[in-house]
Amino acid sequence: MSDPRADLLAALPDLIAARIKLTLPELKTCKGQAGRFDLEALKKKSIAAPAVLISNLGFAQGEAFSGPSPSFLLEMAAYVITKDTITLPRDQAAATICQTLARLIPERIWGERDLGPARDLRGIPLLTAASDHAVSLWAITWRQPITLTGAPLSEPQPISLYVGQSPQIGAEHEDSYTQIGETP
Repeated sequence: MSDPRADLLAALPDLIAARIKLTLPELKTCKGQAGRFDLEALKKKSIAAPAVLISNLGFAQGEAFSGPSPSFLLEMAAYVITKDTITLPRDQAAATICQTLARLIPERIWGERDLGPARDLRGIPLLTAASDHAVSLWAITWRQPITLTGAPLSEPQPISLYVGQSPQIGAEHEDSYTQIGETP
């Protein structure tokens, strides 16, 4: 096993966003971004809705396994932003997108061998139609196990196969065994 890609932490939000965009092609915005997203960030940015923004919120050391490869748990978030349309209220649109993400995210490794299956998914409404703002904002959060260092490569282990004939088998008859694939 080799080391994971050097830019995995930086690239992961965009990798996830690309997969979500395939599942929800009607999204006007679907991209990775750094850090948390809230109403203040929404006020400062012009984001075409419906939108999903993917963020890595940080990580903590995960479970310890035998060997030299420590694991970590990434705290990931998908921020769902919707507005009212003529045909669909913003909260209904947000619920539909959240339901799709709830089906898509669990157990997903996003095509990266150094990620474990996504788990511990939660959906949290941050703004809804009951607020004074013209948007619905949800945060879908989950944990994504990751290994940031590869296991060291060991020396190749030779494989030797021998054939013996019964009843002359066992340690005391090893000299009479024939090696399979032996070079003449």
